[in-house]
Amino acid sequence: MGLSADVEQAVTKIVCADWNKRRGIVVPSTEDVNLSNGAVEISAVYLYADLADSTGLARDFTPTTAAKVIRAYLDATCRVIRARGGHIRSFDGDRVMAIFMGKAKNTDAAKCGLQINYAVQKIVRPKVEANLSSIKAKGFQIKSNCQDLWIS
Repeated sequence: MGLSADVEQAVTKIVCADWNKRRGIVVPSTEDVNLSNGAVEISAVYLYADLADSTGLARDFTPTTAAKVIRAYLDATCRVIRARGGHIRSFDGDRVMAIFMGKAKNTDAAKCGLQINYAVQKIVRPKVEANLSSIKAKGFQIKSNCQDLWIS
């Protein structure tokens, strides 16, 4: 069987199958996700936070400096997410995705976004500038893009 026929057969099997659905009340772990005709319906808020202008950071600074800034940003962001009750689900370079569930999910995610911005402005930026002189000398502004809240 060729690749095209293999893909066609697999897609047909997926779209024609009945799904077993259940209502989820907690963030599922990877092991709980059923990839064959299973679904968990959840009500959640997704928060995406990334370091603004990380492309410029990578372009204009040494790899070590860029890595230290990104690592400091992600560490602080993850600590705030967990403290606000969020569950980290993925990383993509300098971006982290978190999920919030429960009765106060919208409020928790919004407060988390505000606290991430505060931590970046009041802790990460000053510490980075004090210890990595090239960041301040070149005028790089460490800030978070944490505006995207997606409700599903």
